[in-house]
Amino acid sequence: YFGLIRIQTGESSGALGNAAKSFVSMQQISSMQSGLDGFFSRMWADYLAVQSGFSPTSVTHNYIPTFNVVLHIVKRPLEITANSNSKVFDNTLLTDPGYSFTNGTTLASTDAASVTVEGERNCVGSSDNVVTAYQIMHTEEPRDVTECYLITTVKGTLTVHPITGNFNCPDAVTLILTEGTYEMTVTPVQTGVATLVPAVSGTSVGHNLDALNPMGEGTHTVTWILYDACGNAMDSCKQIVEVQYPLCEGVTDYYGHDYNAVRVGYQCWLTENLRWPTGDHHTFNDDPANLDKFGYLYSWYTAVGVTEGNVNATPTTSTADDGSSYVQGICPPGWAVPSQNDVEILDLATGTVSILKDPSTLYWLPGFEGVADGTGFNARGGGLYNAALGRYEDLKTGFHFWESDATPGSNILESACIAYYCDTLLFNKPNVKNDRKSVRCVRKNVLH
Repeated sequence: YFGLIRIQTGESSGALGNAAKSFVSMQQISSMQSGLDGFFSRMWADYLAVQSGFSPTSVTHNYIPTFNVVLHIVKRPLEITANSNSKVFDNTLLTDPGYSFTNGTTLASTDAASVTVEGERNCVGSSDNVVTAYQIMHTEEPRDVTECYLITTVKGTLTVHPITGNFNCPDAVTLILTEGTYEMTVTPVQTGVATLVPAVSGTSVGHNLDALNPMGEGTHTVTWILYDACGNAMDSCKQIVEVQYPLCEGVTDYYGHDYNAVRVGYQCWLTENLRWPTGDHHTFNDDPANLDKFGYLYSWYTAVGVTEGNVNATPTTSTADDGSSYVQGICPPGWAVPSQNDVEILDLATGTVSILKDPSTLYWLPGFEGVADGTGFNARGGGLYNAALGRYEDLKTGFHFWESDATPGSNILESACIAYYCDTLLFNKPNVKNDRKSVRCVRKNVLH
């Protein structure tokens, strides 16, 4: 704020007329009092009137001057800007009460300001830092002169930046599916929780496992996300999770015969029938020449390892790696006489019996053989022995293998069927426990 004085003077009149001109030279304005229009203590000025001509002469005494004084006190402009500040998220509040006078504005030398700035930010993002109060005091004669200023305020910005560069992903991991399943529910424990180095309170780690689960065989990408205390994503990383089955390897039986194996869908199966000479075992028509082609035909009692002819017998069960039970019977350790559920899984994986058959007419009559690009299961038409009729049937037209499921006390049960009259493995044909059929083993637990 500052004062302006205007003094107006006029020409003289009377005896001297236009011969004398006058002007006023302002020398000083003193003792100005701060305040608005019209407040001042006193003012004084020097003036001089001079007669014009060849010899200018002071004629001040001939005049009585009249002054027209106008005093304006204009508000002093002042711009107050709140500070801006920033930091990386650390779960503490970011504040800054500082300010500055900006855009070239300043306080009068005799004045002092008191300014309040308010604002805070914790999580990632930006918030306003605002001038909420101010007061200007005259320091020589203490009084509030805030109204003498034309004050504008400018807000600042408080910014919290995300943590980056310290987020460590778990290593890539390979997870092994359980035999007989086609998908796995993957948990953070299985994959290893991502870590933050150094650890910062208020952070949390998320993932997209819910969207990925359950995982089937193949390669999956788990995204790990670092969140601040408000759930804002700050950083992320990718982890590769490989889901696969264990190697489907062959096995040697108790008699020293080696068997190959193949994975069909979600299971590992032997590619040929058992040929271990144990219990009630016979070749088709009791012809030894059929052994190498088709293996032995066994009664259900022998297949599951119970006393021959005991319809009340319950097979002994073993426990697989996943905690499920299975009947090993005469299969090698870790392998099982398939349950009906195992056969259902095989049927689901293939959808048709034709791709399960061996493609050679050495094992099937022409027109009954399988396709060249089949599964490798290599079902061969080894037939069966019908105990009720006392005869062998279905050579090169049907392949039948036992299921372990049976009701104690009943002689009636089911078996898997691949034959000219079987549209599905689950075709129900009457069976009795002393019929003779093939045994095709399925793997149940991973052998370490």
